[in-house]
Amino acid sequence: MVDGVSVDALTSGSMSEFPFTARKLHMDEILAALPAMSHCDELKDAYISVFAPLFHVLHDPTFNADYARFRAQPESMPLSWLALLFAVLSIAVTSLDEGSLLLRDLGKGSTASKNISTLTSRYRAAAFMCLESDHYLWRQNLRTLQALILLIYGINHSHGQSWALLGITRNIALSLGCHVDPEHFDIDIVEAEQRRRCWAGLTMLYMIQNTCLGSIDTTPIQSSVKMPLDVDDDELSPGTALATTGDRNQPSQMSYLLYKFRLYDICARICDHLFPESGLPSYAAITAFDNEISVQQDEWNIKYVSDTRHSSLPTHHAVHLNILFGYSHQLFLLLHRPVLVQAHANHGTTQKYTPGQVLTSRRRCLQSASALLGIHQLLHENQEYRPYQWYNRGLGSFHAFHAAVFIAYTCGTDTDLSSDDRASLRRELETSIHTFEAMASTGMSRICEKAAPILRHLCANSNLFAKRTPHSVQEMPRPIQPLTPPLSGCSEGQSYSPSLMHATSQQLEVFLETLQPNQWLSPGTIAWNDWDVIVDGYPGSANLLNI
Repeated sequence: MVDGVSVDALTSGSMSEFPFTARKLHMDEILAALPAMSHCDELKDAYISVFAPLFHVLHDPTFNADYARFRAQPESMPLSWLALLFAVLSIAVTSLDEGSLLLRDLGKGSTASKNISTLTSRYRAAAFMCLESDHYLWRQNLRTLQALILLIYGINHSHGQSWALLGITRNIALSLGCHVDPEHFDIDIVEAEQRRRCWAGLTMLYMIQNTCLGSIDTTPIQSSVKMPLDVDDDELSPGTALATTGDRNQPSQMSYLLYKFRLYDICARICDHLFPESGLPSYAAITAFDNEISVQQDEWNIKYVSDTRHSSLPTHHAVHLNILFGYSHQLFLLLHRPVLVQAHANHGTTQKYTPGQVLTSRRRCLQSASALLGIHQLLHENQEYRPYQWYNRGLGSFHAFHAAVFIAYTCGTDTDLSSDDRASLRRELETSIHTFEAMASTGMSRICEKAAPILRHLCANSNLFAKRTPHSVQEMPRPIQPLTPPLSGCSEGQSYSPSLMHATSQQLEVFLETLQPNQWLSPGTIAWNDWDVIVDGYPGSANLLNI
């Protein structure tokens, strides 16, 4: 008996799906939710070329073989695989830009952003309908897990956190034994690597959301799973023995995910150890993390750049490398900015950090801020990178906004900058503002729509464009990111109303508060409404900051 109800009663008749009652969909209903086969083909190919190498949890040959069977007999495919297909389609749509003919054929809305949002939601909802019809909450397989992981990945990039769904998915992974290394099972290398990839991808998503939520889960699950092999999919063949090594000198389809996994681990540890409420971190701890990030950068250069003397780096690897460097520069800003904020807040009185340490942190932050702005502009302007605009419109723009705010803040508060350095930073920032405004004008980036008026007004309200007399002259270090091109061309800016030229002390205080590192972990953690005092009165800024 369970609360007065017999177990037999719970498993019979209309109660057979208790407590999760879901309507069983007919296969015709599910297939009707798919786009035309030709459109399906294009979206599948877009996913394989753009997203699969970034978040490589599937084995492409296996998925393509299943897709071929789907093309031949759609009604014969398992519901869990159809859920995976819909998850793939929901992600692939985001790679389409405003000029895409495919997007115009699929969407009925008046704008590209509306069509992308509608189609993504439609295919995502269809994926969940397939999962529910397959009773995924108590009946799961590897495709179920893959579909859920990709759905969370897509939600993170388009809508933000999905903590509850992530918890369900991690428990499903546990029920499938994905926390145990597959060498303990009698399975071939393809299934083994898919299981490892699922666990690595799920762990990475968990680290990201847990960090953004303030590390609310401090009891990680014990796991014996090894990291996936750093190999291309065509090196894995069904029926072969499980390999234990996959060392190679050139990047594989898995390289980016493995490197990004390490960066997210560093980010989580930075947040755990360096941003407690109890006080500021020691500079020795900051230096240790700085060195750890620099070691990662050196590894990327060896892996991606060392063998490009006779042939250029493939486009997708070049994008991956720029994203990796961009995230590492974001980490440098998170790591060193507490030093600069504390130094400015104390106005030269007793400080935790020495003047030399403050100078070192300022140089590092200026290097990273300049590199981030360069990466943002490069990804925006290079036509070969158009399929990756979904990243640049989102997280890439958020990181560049962080960098631009830092440069404006430094120029408004640091009296030691030389006039030449200040002019150079002004040109970089003005060029970046034009990039933000150009991206905002397409209607495809909410972050740019928020950031552009903030940056334009912030520059007017700071001392960035004011003539300053430097106390000393310091040489500005060059950015350490090797693939970031020098910013070409610049604007001399616009004329601003005298009423906008001076920020009040209250505005500066609010500004300093918004510069705290925890608000720069993701677009969802920043307090956008705190910027109202900065943009108050800016023409056309009303409602841009409402989330």
